[in-house]
Amino acid sequence: MRNKAIRYIISLPLLLVAVAILANNALLAQSPCAEGKPCYCGCGGTPRPYCAYKCWSSKQGPAEREQGVIPPEGARVVMTGAVVAGEPATVSVINPQGQTLSGVVVEVANQRIKTDESGRAIFTVPQGASLSGAVIAEEKGSKKKLIAAIAGLSGAASAVVLTRDGNGAVKAPPQIKSLPHFVQPGQVTIGGEHFSGDAAGNVVNLGDRTVPVLASSPVELVAALPSDLPLGRQPLTVTTAAGTSEPAYTEAVQLRLEANKTTLRRGQSATLRLIVKGTEKPVDLKVANLTPQNIRLEKGSVAIVRTSGGRYNSSSLKVTGIDPGIFQIAADILPLASQDELPKGWTEEWKKYGDKKVRRVKDEKGRTRRETKYNPDGSMEDSTWDYDEQGRVTRRRTYKWNSDGSGTKETVEFDYQNGKGQRTTTQLDENGNTKGQPKKEQFDLP
Repeated sequence: MRNKAIRYIISLPLLLVAVAILANNALLAQSPCAEGKPCYCGCGGTPRPYCAYKCWSSKQGPAEREQGVIPPEGARVVMTGAVVAGEPATVSVINPQGQTLSGVVVEVANQRIKTDESGRAIFTVPQGASLSGAVIAEEKGSKKKLIAAIAGLSGAASAVVLTRDGNGAVKAPPQIKSLPHFVQPGQVTIGGEHFSGDAAGNVVNLGDRTVPVLASSPVELVAALPSDLPLGRQPLTVTTAAGTSEPAYTEAVQLRLEANKTTLRRGQSATLRLIVKGTEKPVDLKVANLTPQNIRLEKGSVAIVRTSGGRYNSSSLKVTGIDPGIFQIAADILPLASQDELPKGWTEEWKKYGDKKVRRVKDEKGRTRRETKYNPDGSMEDSTWDYDEQGRVTRRRTYKWNSDGSGTKETVEFDYQNGKGQRTTTQLDENGNTKGQPKKEQFDLP
């Protein structure tokens, strides 16, 4: 299964971004369709004052219209990461805003298929000798790949071709075998068995929402999640004509980037906060500096940071200006394969001491990596440990949250080479923001 990272991009200064968007809208307004001329979008669509992509005029004949609609720049094909030889599969075409496009011709497996009113198109994956002739690329280990592309344009997608053993497909209720640990509005890939290759034959429910299916094969689905997706842990099911799957669980989250300054002069610094809502679990983020010519990002151009976990789940990085100009920072939530999955060999245990619950996670060597204490009054204490190759603790980080949301963050770092340690204590308000200056204390190691 392909787990796509969840991405959030912050662009500063905000004023310049707004100007760029307005300029783009102005270009669309210059379309001939804006002059009041009849404009037909898609395959014989209704007249509209303007269109976001090229339209066929009333003077064009059926043969020309059969070539399909020319989609806007940035449009792309959505296809599952795996298809099955000899069985149906569905693709769709979306614009840069994620909306499906009808009437677009897609070339796949030596076939030309056109997206319908839903923006999707179905085809049958070749098999045997026909498959060899349709494969565009071949991976290591003799895995064959199909390429689906918009006719005459870029925006291609690819899928590994699987071959069934035995007598082919079995009619049975769908089974979900893989689902990202975290999801956000956008696309989510669901891996499993007994899905319908016709996307219209699958009903995907996340919580109490039915979400559209963009692409499908018997072993994978790509669904589109809405922008107003409720946050938190939710069940996901897939229903076909053969029945409904057992629920699989995921956590709907929101990733937000904030900076305390919107413009930076040369040598000036700002604090970038990375905030995750919808989960109290620590989240690993990949942060990338997309404009290294204008800013310097703490920990390098690409950094992996972990959020604090807990009620106010966040992390921060320092950004320093190099040259004037717009700057962009992208943050990806690194995906996990399934709910509550731990690294191989790690274990989790829960214990109860009176009214207090304690969750403890240990690594393959039996060392405590995380310990969370939940108190009956709603307060909690969450600690994590890092170790060096000799098994010595190099850092311990502890958050203590009060029932009103305020708390303290304590980080203790151990420098064994110099025999020194440092304890940094930070007070946090009820919104998780820093209060005052951190208190630093150095000490000698025994």
